[in-house]
Amino acid sequence: MFNDGPAGGPDEDYASSVDEMAEYLEDKLADGEISLEDWPEYVHVCKAKNVCLDAQDILQNLCEELGYEDCYDDLNGIDEFEKAVAKFNAANADVHSYEPDYKRVVRIPRPGVGGGGAVLGA
Repeated sequence: MFNDGPAGGPDEDYASSVDEMAEYLEDKLADGEISLEDWPEYVHVCKAKNVCLDAQDILQNLCEELGYEDCYDDLNGIDEFEKAVAKFNAANADVHSYEPDYKRVVRIPRPGVGGGGAVLGA
């Protein structure tokens, strides 16, 4: 879950569940850091972003930086490089971060009011 409304903080905008986000907001409410008017009606669902390098993109960028037409043809070890990148991607398959999915939201219930947790959107 991601909250980008006024109740969010610089490093505390993300939560792993609706319950965790609601608890975080309830703590801020209890501490007087936010008011009920600041309580977000919705927060965004997040999607995982995996570590994945693209060997061809890396080589293309290198050739563009070097700036001459036949650069790719002059490179040695391309097959080895591609295998190394594939090995790196496989070794880091479990490493990921999260980014907001601005097409889907979840309603966060206000204290004393039910009805949260349903994913809405495309």
